[in-house]
Amino acid sequence: MSNNAFLFFHLFLKLSRTLEERLGRHFIATGTKRWIHILQETNTAINTSVNSTIGMPPANVTRYNADDLFDYLEQKRSQKARVTKTKLQLGDIVRISLEADKKIRFNKNYSSKWTRELYQIIEIHQGSKVPTFTLYNSLGEPCNRRYYESELNLVIPFNDFE
Repeated sequence: MSNNAFLFFHLFLKLSRTLEERLGRHFIATGTKRWIHILQETNTAINTSVNSTIGMPPANVTRYNADDLFDYLEQKRSQKARVTKTKLQLGDIVRISLEADKKIRFNKNYSSKWTRELYQIIEIHQGSKVPTFTLYNSLGEPCNRRYYESELNLVIPFNDFE
């Protein structure tokens, strides 16, 4: 996906979330799920309020300032610091969070939150913002996806092997 397509996709998702939040507030305030009659009003409110991503109301964006806006967004994106430090390193033995694939958060039970199986870090990928890790299972086979540091629990550091 090109940078332009990714940027527009991100802006579309932001608009979608904003619309959903505003309509949700209306549903709670009125106690009804009717929304067609307020759609134009909600659209106008979104277009005239300052957008945190672009730093201006979307209604003020024109083809004449679109290039400046794109440059502003690129400059803003490049100023974000990459997270390159990690407590994990190649060869470390880790466990995987059981919640990593299930996307369950704030579950109040007392069962284990980590796998019993141990995995070894074989590769660290320095992504655009946050490093990810490729793991081998106990049979020496690579896992089918990459994991974030927050999804891994250090069991034995590689330095303890020596």
